[in-house]
Amino acid sequence: MINKEQNIAVEHKKGPLMIIAGAGTGKTFVLTKRIAHIISKEWAKSDEILAMTFTEKAALEMKERVEKELGGGYYDLNISTFHGFCDRFLRDEGLYIGLDTGYQIVTDTQRNVLFKKHLFDFELEDLVPINKPYANLNKILSFFDRLADYDITPDIYLERVEMIKSSHQDEDIDEVEAQENYRFYKRLGNAYKKWEEIRIENSMLTFADLISFTLKTLREKPSVKAKYNKLFKYVLVDEFQDTNTSQAKLIEELTNSDQNITVVGDDDQSIYMFRGASIENILDFTKTYPKAKKVVLNKNYRSRQEILDLAYESIQFNNPKRLEIQEDVQKKLIASNEEMLKLKGQAVSIFNVKNTTSEAEIIAKKILQLKEEGVGYDDMAILYRSESHCSQVLQHLRHYNVPFKFQGKKGIFSRPEVRDLISMLRVLADTNRDESFFDILAMESFEIDSQDILKIFACAKSLRINPYQVAQRLSFQDEANLPKQIVSLNSKLDQRTLESIQLIIEQFKKFSEMLKQELPVSQIVYEFINFSKIFKLLTDENNSDPLAYYKVQNVSKFLNTVLEFEQSSEYGNIFQVIDYIDSSIDAGESPSDEDDLLEDLDAVNLLTAHRSKGLEFDHVFVINMVDGRFPLTRGGRGEIDIPLQLHGGDVDQEVDLKEMKIHEERRLFYVAATRAKKSLYLTIPKRIIGNKTDSKPSRFLAELEENISFTNEESETQIDSNGKADTDVFVETSDDRTGELDSDTNREIYLNEDFAKKLSYSAMSTYENCPWQFRYSKVYGLRGAESHVFSYGSSIHAAMQYFYKNQIRYHGGEKDFEAQLTLKELLALLDRHWIVAGYLSLDHMKARKKKAKEVLTEFYEKRYSVEDRVVKVEEYFEVSVGDIVVNGMIDRIDMIEGGKVKVVDYKTGSVKKDKKDMAKYENQVALYSMALEKVGYEVGKAELYFVEEDEIVEIEDFEGRKEELVPWIEGIAKDIREYKFEPNPGFNCHYCSFNQICDHSTV
Repeated sequence: MINKEQNIAVEHKKGPLMIIAGAGTGKTFVLTKRIAHIISKEWAKSDEILAMTFTEKAALEMKERVEKELGGGYYDLNISTFHGFCDRFLRDEGLYIGLDTGYQIVTDTQRNVLFKKHLFDFELEDLVPINKPYANLNKILSFFDRLADYDITPDIYLERVEMIKSSHQDEDIDEVEAQENYRFYKRLGNAYKKWEEIRIENSMLTFADLISFTLKTLREKPSVKAKYNKLFKYVLVDEFQDTNTSQAKLIEELTNSDQNITVVGDDDQSIYMFRGASIENILDFTKTYPKAKKVVLNKNYRSRQEILDLAYESIQFNNPKRLEIQEDVQKKLIASNEEMLKLKGQAVSIFNVKNTTSEAEIIAKKILQLKEEGVGYDDMAILYRSESHCSQVLQHLRHYNVPFKFQGKKGIFSRPEVRDLISMLRVLADTNRDESFFDILAMESFEIDSQDILKIFACAKSLRINPYQVAQRLSFQDEANLPKQIVSLNSKLDQRTLESIQLIIEQFKKFSEMLKQELPVSQIVYEFINFSKIFKLLTDENNSDPLAYYKVQNVSKFLNTVLEFEQSSEYGNIFQVIDYIDSSIDAGESPSDEDDLLEDLDAVNLLTAHRSKGLEFDHVFVINMVDGRFPLTRGGRGEIDIPLQLHGGDVDQEVDLKEMKIHEERRLFYVAATRAKKSLYLTIPKRIIGNKTDSKPSRFLAELEENISFTNEESETQIDSNGKADTDVFVETSDDRTGELDSDTNREIYLNEDFAKKLSYSAMSTYENCPWQFRYSKVYGLRGAESHVFSYGSSIHAAMQYFYKNQIRYHGGEKDFEAQLTLKELLALLDRHWIVAGYLSLDHMKARKKKAKEVLTEFYEKRYSVEDRVVKVEEYFEVSVGDIVVNGMIDRIDMIEGGKVKVVDYKTGSVKKDKKDMAKYENQVALYSMALEKVGYEVGKAELYFVEEDEIVEIEDFEGRKEELVPWIEGIAKDIREYKFEPNPGFNCHYCSFNQICDHSTV
């Protein structure tokens, strides 16, 4: 049911619209309804609407909701994150500003590695001490990132820095100090500009660059701006309060003169200032768009009124810098959920407790009480301002066997299943890493008794050698030449231990040989995964570990991390890989573990208040409500200040930074409180364990003291716990409160995703060849050892893709581009996009690269013509077959006679003569034809170009295949949804990436 205010927002036709949507008022519901309404009323086609949000998950959810609202059919919806949109934009339009459109988007760690490489080129002596050159690395890069967030480009910066030079003329400014500041910021400005040049030269862009370079293109190329202004008739932005200055400016550039811009947001939930978000964007929206219509959504469908009242009373202390005051609107939330309105009893409880130990025990016991009353663990959440504040709570939850999900920042590098792989690399690089060797010996698959491991380490200590050397000697068979301590140890160890140690040492010898042959580190990681049977143990059908699927995903992510590093660093050696991992850990940038996979697990949620945004729970505990913790009042991270002269006119010159931070902290408390549906518990420990003085209650509660009541709760119980706060997940599988989780439950909980919802042609072919292989790659998300065949083919594809992009521009009438690129330029594209992974050695890679250049030279001389009317390259498509979305990528589309198009598919393998193989190609092109028809093309021809053999094969019978294609797709989807994953061993096993871990493999 849609309410009056929501309906007004949905049906607004023309001009700017600001939807002020309070917590739990259905903002996503309204936004998706509005998009569907615009399409159904034919105010714009689906591809003429641009909707942007901040997370891939939110974008996918919005897209699915719109499609459901519209019913059947295919809709070309432009719903994405800001960065996703800008990435697609720059791949298409970056050529205009001289950008290599095959750039790599780098992580913070990859960015740091590149910056370190050029550190002494920046002439930043003030910030680069010789004894600790990397000491200020993060400060410098954070400064540059914040400049980008504020839409301050290097050129603008260098213009504005001259204002600092003349600032000594202002009163109360010392001339010497002003000149010193000028020189300091001038050097930073020169470094900022050089840093941009280095990234462009290396084709490595940060996420901030995606926004900056998109703005640069729109501003410098009026024809591109006009094209996008014409294309997008409606622009919609979710969570507008979280945008930074550059993102807000981007929205302005994309919005045409009709100003059909819709923003949805809530200034009271703006909590990302530390990421560059600017609350001024939403507060000043009506200044930017004076004709904007305002719609306020204040009917809350989540929480009880008492919870909403407390949050509202608190946020009033941020007045007058709120929309409610500035726009003269009513934002007080009104409880409108019938279930919540019927509830009796206390909704908000505030506990004064003796200390953080008492706080933790009271929370644990309250959770058990709620569980006894029928509340699911997953319906409860414990929120805190910082991860370091929850260690006591974690210990008590473990003590009382309460299952919990602690989704920390440390990501996969702290997970045991990944830590074992890192330990293997550390030992391979340095056998003196005793703690890492201990991790390896303790792995489940080797079945080494813990007492035996201790005996090995004790022996190493007595001999004054490392435990790895003891293991080497234990695996040496000639007892006559062994120290007596080793011989004695040999007799004391279990036979299984001795066998495992021998296998481990032999495997490490093999790894050392692989390093000498310059094989990729990723290949060694994959070999160790096979050798230690990590995947086999976790994917075993009889595995009753409820987190098995979760662990498999983490292992796969780690392997992908190593592969991606190798691809970006041109054959990085083991020391570079370890340094990269260590740098990632230091930067707090471990790839995130698969939090989404834990959603259905019945366990208490532990989250920072920031991470709770967008979530809701029946019962919420907000802990450590004391000054210094919530609000967090400690100083900043010692960042480099951005002087007001550099901001230009973009900020309030009278801003009070301290007040801004307290306002943000209060908004964060507002967010935390409004996550609760049925009950909110706030705890105030009088003493933080470890502190010498008592704490004061949070000012956010002290401000409300007249209107709230406190309960004094004490607990004298003391418990010992060996728990640590970096544990991500704790599940007591044998306790009566959670029940036994067998392999079927594991499947239901973790494999409940609809894997047939979106399928590519290659995925369906994989399933047809071997459903078991599909299970490994798609269900478990495993990435097999990188294949040199795949790397070789992808490199050639990429070179040809970017080569033809120039020609598309030329034939499109864009005279900025040459009519014909040279062979030299084509080969340079191959160098730039060459993928290094998967080759058997460095010599093997060089030989294949030489061959690839020969292949492209022959293509250029024999097949390439500037007259070919190429209209699309690497064209992504989606086509609906019932409730299945089939997607893929078409290598090349040419315009031919009669207004039809020709599909060209590149093949780097050998020409197939078998009819069965050709039938697969016909099916593939039939799918391409179906997809192209949806967007107005008619396929007249289809060709397979076997580039290595320089042979073109025309596909004849692809139209006749369409009728057979639909039931084939539906049949495969049906089998996948029924979890039919039977192995199909045979010849294909030789080419399967998982042949070493699959029990059914014939290899």
